[in-house]
Amino acid sequence: MAKKEENPLLKQALEYHEKGINVAKTFYKGKSPPKGGQWKAYKTERVTEAQLQEWFGGGRWCNMAAVTGPVSRGLTVLDFDSKTAYHKWSEKFPESAKKLPTSSSGRGFHVWFRSKLDADDTQSFAGIDIKAGGLATLPPSTHENGRKYEWLTPLPDRVEDLPVLDPYDFKLEQFTDGKDGKEGIEGRDGEGSKGGRGGVCSYQGLNGLIVRKIDAAIQKTLPTGYGQSYDLLFLLARTLKAIKELENKSVAEIMALGIIEEWYNRALPNLKTKSLILKKARFDNAWRDAKHPVGKGVSLMVAWRQAQKSTLQMQEFEWFHNDELVKRVIRLCFELQKLAGPNDVWFLPTNKAPELFGISHSWLAVLLQELAAREVIEKVKEHTRQKCARYIYIGPSKKFLKI
Repeated sequence: MAKKEENPLLKQALEYHEKGINVAKTFYKGKSPPKGGQWKAYKTERVTEAQLQEWFGGGRWCNMAAVTGPVSRGLTVLDFDSKTAYHKWSEKFPESAKKLPTSSSGRGFHVWFRSKLDADDTQSFAGIDIKAGGLATLPPSTHENGRKYEWLTPLPDRVEDLPVLDPYDFKLEQFTDGKDGKEGIEGRDGEGSKGGRGGVCSYQGLNGLIVRKIDAAIQKTLPTGYGQSYDLLFLLARTLKAIKELENKSVAEIMALGIIEEWYNRALPNLKTKSLILKKARFDNAWRDAKHPVGKGVSLMVAWRQAQKSTLQMQEFEWFHNDELVKRVIRLCFELQKLAGPNDVWFLPTNKAPELFGISHSWLAVLLQELAAREVIEKVKEHTRQKCARYIYIGPSKKFLKI
């Protein structure tokens, strides 16, 4: 009897796992995880061999990516989107280009090493990304243009054997052409940001790390089309408040740094109403209204993971029909309340929660309305353009759950 051939994808994924890389499954000829693939949970949790068997052990072809950052022993990637940028860098740093593991991508190259950065301390330049918390596609994946990712200089046996470097020492902005307005910060001394149209930021008194975080916050909240600026300015306020050195500053102090002018200049191509005064007024309101800095509120993913392990026993009601989806929604609501505290409100982010359940936003809204009608949860505040609806969980007081 012929020996069954081992799945090459699974074999490669297990080899990466053995090296210390947290491996995630992504779409074939793509970079995104399949629907429902919540890879961000694996920024802090190690993927198991059993999960790799499930993801890569079947017959269907897919891509794979490294979850960079601390969970993969500090694995960091310079993602050169063009060969020109890479060759400029390699000419300036020939020893690094020669020694560091390098893989080809669909259009450029990935350079691999370790760093002490995390996702909040990284940014994008024009055609070059620093990845220390996101996904970086691994060979033998296939790019959307049909090209294979291949190792040119292979990884060592262990991630720990990679050198620890600071990617900002490469001063990557000098290897970009700046045509897309994303040159990034000027050096590392906190003197300012070049920005999209000439550099209006004046970050006096702030060190290079804070400057990079501000620049990343601006880049993260730029619109990609008309009609987005209202919500994105609110997100910018929440993102800036997550920076410890800025969270207690007044809106006047934030304005004095020139951050809104910088955001406005970069956002101009996708702004229908080109009024800096109006954008400043909207940010003024957003800064006052933003009560929950990004990453410092109740964690949806923490509640989600706890809900998966929940042993809560459901009482069966006639309307309930022992539906598994309803059970999962109820358990998530319960865990969100536990994290928020007994007397505080919580919300379900409309851009993330539906994907967790594999349903549409409108269907989740229907389920929440039903739970409110059945006195499992209570809506405390209606949603607005800037904020999701707020809820409290009241199930236990109605003996809906046995705790």
